[in-house]
Amino acid sequence: MYEFNGLKYVVTNNNYYRIIYDKKIPESLVKFYSTSQYSLDAFLKGYLYIPHVCEFNDSLEASPMMLDFKNLDKETYKKWYNKGFKGDKPLSYEEDKKDNFNMFRNLYRLFVSWIGSVCFTTEDNIDNTLMWSHYSTHEGFVVQFNRKKLLKHISNENKLNIDLYPINYVKELIPIDPMNLKYGAHYGALLYMTSTKLDDWSYEHEWRLRCTPKNGGYFNVPETLNTEKIENGVERKLRYTEECIERIIIGEKFFNHKNVNAKEYRNQDNSLKFNLNMDARNANFINIVKLISEKYNDKLYISGSVLQSGKIVRIYQQIKLIKKADNVYILENF
Repeated sequence: MYEFNGLKYVVTNNNYYRIIYDKKIPESLVKFYSTSQYSLDAFLKGYLYIPHVCEFNDSLEASPMMLDFKNLDKETYKKWYNKGFKGDKPLSYEEDKKDNFNMFRNLYRLFVSWIGSVCFTTEDNIDNTLMWSHYSTHEGFVVQFNRKKLLKHISNENKLNIDLYPINYVKELIPIDPMNLKYGAHYGALLYMTSTKLDDWSYEHEWRLRCTPKNGGYFNVPETLNTEKIENGVERKLRYTEECIERIIIGEKFFNHKNVNAKEYRNQDNSLKFNLNMDARNANFINIVKLISEKYNDKLYISGSVLQSGKIVRIYQQIKLIKKADNVYILENF
């Protein structure tokens, strides 16, 4: 077993590194969605996007600054540089050392392409105000997945190795020596880089699904990253079925001035009525409302806040979304 800065891990017979932890595996995996076109498309088409770690909102995540090259010798440098930059004009060891091995650090941006990670939180974090504010601005929604059903389907339908683990939260980010066999060398360093975050992020209660293509493949490089493309890369999408979903919780601002034409109003039965904005730019949102109304009404909830014992607390309660006309929906208590 290897250990570094609170992270414990082992290597399996096929050189696959697995994190060791003592936390109870959650029965449900929860994902917050914004109302961006990417998020809406993913839910409509039933897939989880597998981002490159460089797309995460933590700028220190998988940062090359997490690597300590003080023990990097010239021979090892040449071996790995030539392996990673075939055909490129080599930079001298002395030149790169003067530049804090910045060129060599870029090798790890390529290595990180081996790994894709899908981020989840836990059921007890659904009413976390920071999560709603940071990841959906209360206008998005939450999908609660049955962990066993989701992982079983992903294992059966996607040609990937997968591993679920909790994030290792630490007081300080300490660089790791990727040349040190004591820590598992390069693979141990990559695992540390993609699973360790500062305590500042601990409110997320994050569990991460690590995905690596089978048979030594690589994921496609996202278009947003200005780096070399990978030919015949694996698609960054995990397909799932409706049965994997336990609950959908819409934010308290899910229906708002951007997607509703007429102001909401209460009927005599205390239900809320919405006339959807039929603008073409609102098409994905309209399709989301239609999909939820048709397939997930028995699993639908809404987030909000109430006064309990003199305190304002966040809750979510079950509701129904009833279609009354082509662009008119009623929100009722379940």
